[in-house]
Amino acid sequence: MPVKIKLSNNDTLIVNNDTKIRAWKNGTSDPFYPTQIFNGTINDEQLSTSDERIGIQGLVR
Repeated sequence: MPVKIKLSNNDTLIVNNDTKIRAWKNGTSDPFYPTQIFNGTINDEQLSTSDERIGIQGLVR
């Protein structure tokens, strides 16, 4: 199921089942070199929930 994300600057992203998603977080010891925490799609086991929006929300926060 496609997920529509509206950003604070009013841009809209559509995430489909095959859309590649990559997420990083800042390191605590060196904030200039972020660590990749996810590389996959909505269907990836790390994001698999009954509602795709919840999986993506975990990456955005």
